[in-house]
Amino acid sequence: MHLKTPIIALLLLSTITNIGQSAIIVTDEETSGYIGQSVSILEDPTNSITFEEVLKMDFPTIPKLEVPNLGVSNSTYWIKFKVVNNTTQNELLIDLEQSSLDEISFYESKLIYHLTDRTIISERPVDNQNYVLPIKLEPGQSSVYFLAIKSGDQIQIPIVLGTRYKIQHRLAKKDMYFGFYTGIMFAIILTAILIFIKTKDKNYFLYVGYIAIVLLTQANFQGYTLRYVWPSFPEIERYSVYILSALAGITGSLFIMNYVGAKKNAKWSMKFFYTIFSIYPFVVLPVFFGFFNFSYNVLQLIATFSAFVVLYISWYCWRKGVQQSGNLLVAWGIFMIGIVLFVLKDFGIVPYNVLTYNTMTIGSALEGILLSFGLADKINILKKEKEQAQKREIEALRVNEKELESRVVTRTIELEKAEQKATKAYQELVVSQKQLVESEKLAGLGQMTAGIAHELNNPINFVSSNVGPLQRDVQDIIQILDEFAGLPPDTNSQEWKEVRLKYDKMQIPFVKKEIEMLLKGIEEGSQRTAEIVRGMRIFARADKDTLVPANINDCINSTLVVMKSVLKNQVTLERSIDMNIPTLECYPGKLNQAIVNLVSNAVQATKMNRKKIEDRVVEVKSYHTDDSLFISIKDNGPGISDDILDKIFDPFFTTKQVGEGTGLGLSIAMGIAEEHGGRIEVITEIGKGSEFIIHLPRKQKFGSRTAA
Repeated sequence: MHLKTPIIALLLLSTITNIGQSAIIVTDEETSGYIGQSVSILEDPTNSITFEEVLKMDFPTIPKLEVPNLGVSNSTYWIKFKVVNNTTQNELLIDLEQSSLDEISFYESKLIYHLTDRTIISERPVDNQNYVLPIKLEPGQSSVYFLAIKSGDQIQIPIVLGTRYKIQHRLAKKDMYFGFYTGIMFAIILTAILIFIKTKDKNYFLYVGYIAIVLLTQANFQGYTLRYVWPSFPEIERYSVYILSALAGITGSLFIMNYVGAKKNAKWSMKFFYTIFSIYPFVVLPVFFGFFNFSYNVLQLIATFSAFVVLYISWYCWRKGVQQSGNLLVAWGIFMIGIVLFVLKDFGIVPYNVLTYNTMTIGSALEGILLSFGLADKINILKKEKEQAQKREIEALRVNEKELESRVVTRTIELEKAEQKATKAYQELVVSQKQLVESEKLAGLGQMTAGIAHELNNPINFVSSNVGPLQRDVQDIIQILDEFAGLPPDTNSQEWKEVRLKYDKMQIPFVKKEIEMLLKGIEEGSQRTAEIVRGMRIFARADKDTLVPANINDCINSTLVVMKSVLKNQVTLERSIDMNIPTLECYPGKLNQAIVNLVSNAVQATKMNRKKIEDRVVEVKSYHTDDSLFISIKDNGPGISDDILDKIFDPFFTTKQVGEGTGLGLSIAMGIAEEHGGRIEVITEIGKGSEFIIHLPRKQKFGSRTAA
């Protein structure tokens, strides 16, 4: 009976007075407060207006509320606002507190961020269930920004700007408040579980299920399920709000029906409860066919109507003398007030603020506490019943004690055998995984070894093919020199003439040029061999399993040297190296392996769209910022479709034909990046190619240690 809402809004002071669409001034001391009165809004009911068209259009609506309420709509809403940075920081954070929005796009002069409710938390600019967006804006400067939003349920726009410290402090306070609520609900649940274990009263069992669903639903409304329960499965979040709302209604009805003894004390109400049980699945079903707005509105109406009906049932049973119905009457009355205020907020009848946003959360906590007191009244009665039952159980236990002991021993033996089998299976799985990873490494090493042999063979051929002619020319020259040395002093002798004739026939000037060319060929072959050996020496640091200072340019260059044969006659390689890049404490060999895997994948990608060899391009570059170093491998292949983008780093996932790959290349590369405290970012566009960027933080968190 609860419906999805934005994240908890904290009531902080605003730094400006909003009159019309004024600029939003952000200072170091405070956040901006909600900026609704400083924005202008444009509705796009066609969902087809582009950003270039928006720049030329007027924004007709300037809201009167600090948190504009746009209702439930299928339209796209464009929000325009101007920010003035009066802080000492060159970065601000925008906190859009409604985590339930389906899709947002943030623009300045171009698209900066595009996020959806299916973007996992770890891939967002800031790890939070809210849409928290960093913007770069120098102190004293201002800029105009555009935000395009779309949602399948209630659209409210609680936006706050501030420095990173202020926004993160605000988010931390919100987490703390919800932590208090969670602690209260967990205490209630654990207490009810303990009482249920002792009493076996069905009411406590139903109460535990109801309170647990209420807690999970409230966490879902505020985005904490996306953040902590299923962070890697955001698609669940889109549907869970409707499913959890229905479950809350069903479990709540079951609990109340048993709590007041509806079958006995208000038999007529059973029709209502049975209707609730049957109608909720049909209300949730349209969600799976894309009718989010319809289900949201119907759930809102059912929640409000059910609250009043349950209140009346409680009052009716209390008038009939059911004492514990009085507790339900008070508890549900408080909760109903929270639901009504919450729904009125969604419909824009009451303003959006800290109180109206949290009424349902606060009401559910108070309801849980009061219902706990009501259930406690039954303990004395149940205690007597329990004592009698225990006497009977003791007699039964004495009779069955030996049999139970035998069963325990038998079961223990079975569990030990099962544990041994599970341990053995796990060990075999670990060994198999290691073997697969090693096979992936050896496969890559085999390809590079063949390439290195091929590359070394070319310069060595320079030397071997030039040595023979060089020896012949040198022997001829030595022979002439020996004959000159044996001539008599008389230079007019016949011997002199013969030697001179032989000298002319040998064409000594040509022989000298040929010797120079042969020596140059030998020198060039030696230099190329030395270059390959130097690259191999750098690449060979793969056997180092401790952190060492290294230049990632050396990793890139050495890797490309040993992969030269893989790249030759397959792609055009473009290399862009940041010559000023600093050294990094890293595992150089592992970085080499990650680069090999990514370059190999890029080469394979360029072949997939059947381009000519001269049109295939792989670009490898390095660059850095104050905080991080980056290695980028970009290809002009077909790109990666959305349906497999979330799976490409999963072990054993591959789109290649059977026998062409193990599906471990990207998984290993991601593992190496994470081992360095970094990550791999994927930028892809269908038909234009993909870019894999290795992010490496300059300050490693783990310090000097041995690689795993």
